[in-house]
Parts: sequence; C-alpha cells; structure tokens
Amino acid sequence: MPGLALVWAAACTFDGLDGYTSGSDASVVDGGPEASADAPADQVTPLDAPSDTATAPCNLAAPFGPATKVSSIDTTRIEGQAELSPDQLTVYFESDRLNTGLNVFTAARPDSTSPFGPASPLASLNFTGADTWNVTLTGDGLTAYLVTDQGGADHMYTATRASSLASFGTPSMMPFPIAAGEQPYVRPDGKVLYYSDGTSSTKIQIARAKLGGSPTVAAVTLAVPGSHDVGIPVVDPTDTLLYFAVFDRTNPDSYDIWMATRATVANPWSTPVPVTELNTPSFEAPSWISADGCTLYFTHGPAADASADWDVYSARRP
Repeated sequence: MPGLALVWAAACTFDGLDGYTSGSDASVVDGGPEASADAPADQVTPLDAPSDTATAPCNLAAPFGPATKVSSIDTTRIEGQAELSPDQLTVYFESDRLNTGLNVFTAARPDSTSPFGPASPLASLNFTGADTWNVTLTGDGLTAYLVTDQGGADHMYTATRASSLASFGTPSMMPFPIAAGEQPYVRPDGKVLYYSDGTSSTKIQIARAKLGGSPTVAAVTLAVPGSHDVGIPVVDPTDTLLYFAVFDRTNPDSYDIWMATRATVANPWSTPVPVTELNTPSFEAPSWISADGCTLYFTHGPAADASADWDVYSARRP
C-alpha cells in the first residue's frame, strides 16, 4: 500500500523512501495548467520563499535545529504521522500501542511548550478489526481525512463533527481517484487536500485536490532521478511551502525529507532541496509544519527496525 501505511512494513506497509542526504538532484514543476487554473478561485495569503525578515519568528533561511523526540507520546511501539492543531495544543497521531493494529490517537497539553498529556484513541475514527492511519484535520478540527484498510483494501475516508468536543460521525469513502490515495494532508482552510497517489504501478507521486461539491484532482509533478517515488506531502496554510518525502517503495530505510517553495499558488514550485540536517540513513518523513514555517514535526524510524518502533520528532528553525 502506498501511504504512511506505505511505511509500516509489518502493520500496514509504507512502500519506501530514498536515502538522500546531500545535494539537490530533483526538480519540482507544479505550475502550468494546475497553478494557473486554481489561482483565481483558491486565494490564500502568499508566503514568499523562505527569507529572514524583521517580523519573522524564526530565520526561515536557516537549517532546522536539533531534532527532539516528542517523548510525552512515545512508547516502544509505533508512533507516527503526528499532526497538530493550529494552536499546537492538540496532537493527532497513529500508533499500534494497543497491539490491535494501527489506530488514531489524540493528546492535549495546556500550552505549546508543555509535554502532551495521556493519549487516548480517537474512537470515532477507528475501525474495529482494521488499521487506521494518516489522519489530517482542518484547522477548525471539524473535518478529518484518514486512510483505513477495512474491507481488505486501503481507501481514504472523511468524517465531520459539529464541534471539537463532539465525536466524529461515521466516516464515508472519498470519491475516486481520491479514495485510492494515502497520506492525506488537508490545508487548514479545508479547501485543498494533498495526498500520495499510488495508482501508477511505476511511481508514487503527489496529487493535489481542490475540495468542494465535485473535487478536482491534478498531479503535482515531481521530477526525480531514476525511479524514485515522492509522497507524504505537508503544506503550510498559504500553500507556498511544501515538505515531502523522496524514497524507493521497496526500501523503508530510504525515506528522506525534501522541501520546495513558491511565491504564490499561481507560481511553479522551486527546485526542491533535501532537509539534510534532519535526514539520516534510516527513515524520515514529514507530518506537520507550523503556520509560521518554523516548526516541523516528522516521523523517524531507526534503521533495520522499519516496523517496530517509529517515533515522532520535532525540530525548529532558529
């Protein structure tokens, strides 16, 4: 299966990312018909390519500082694909800590610098007898997208709720081709959904869906050398800062984090570069970026342990 389940070799199988640790030998072209077509109807406040301004809360041109394990939600089992609420007080992530396959969990904290409290399963988004993973929520917390293998096949579902204090209603399957996607990441305003598209037998790529009554889907063209795959997209609220993974689907230790920028949604993406300060010879994949672009959460899996003990890490630009 081609999702962050792509990565869970034992539980739900993530298909592999590639051990890039230096250099920039890929290019992203996400302009042309897709960018020009959605620019007028998809207005967001643009964030220019990373720069260091007097008002910026961090130096967006600087490398990330040291990565730190999010120990408050850690166990000796799988924890991964953590996504935070905009205020960073609530985290949603996947784990197999109950020894019943992958399930969606949530935890909260009183402020953005405190540890998270005890984690609990988000029961209304989990399916009995099936794995559930890669949950992503809109900024208001009222709409969720997730992947589950109930029925013996991986499909993307969505669910809604009336308030952040209520349970989600019964998830419903997304329309084709989105239903076949994995690793969804919804823009906080709920208008755009990025995801990994593994419908091709030759290469996993990133797709971008404009949501609405009848979603429209376009490929985000990522030109990488050889047969390397690209997926696990994470985008900032302005849709101008994109983190993603470059990998080989047959090698879980090959996943590395890359990034690209653009001035506005009407512009093509810049040539992507690897986030070398966070990549290792084992598995790294992005899972959430703060609105200011300063804090990145990602999943790390130790080499030769691609299905046993995945962990959530965070890093911040200085």
